[in-house]
Amino acid sequence: MLRGAGVVLDINPTGGKMLGILLSPRYKLVFGKQSPEVLTKVAEAAAAGKLQFAIGRTVSLDMAIPALTELEQKRTPKGKLLIIPPVGATLRPPDAFLEKIDHRAP
Repeated sequence: MLRGAGVVLDINPTGGKMLGILLSPRYKLVFGKQSPEVLTKVAEAAAAGKLQFAIGRTVSLDMAIPALTELEQKRTPKGKLLIIPPVGATLRPPDAFLEKIDHRAP
């Protein structure tokens, strides 16, 4: 739920959400790129307290699959599901994925 002057940031909107935004006088539609630079700025704004998220549940990485399954099947919790990696973990996409998205010339 948004407060009167609240702002929603949805980096992956569905067609239904976009239609709702277009038909509502309360919401604005803004297009942007999902680049690492933009998402880093969003993360920095959140860390600085400029963005607030409704976190419905926090789980450890080893409980992510059951939590995501529950979210898909029961639509619970309300709010965002926050998955916390182990302390000191280095998370990165698999090399095969990185090779597919790396379009730079050799």
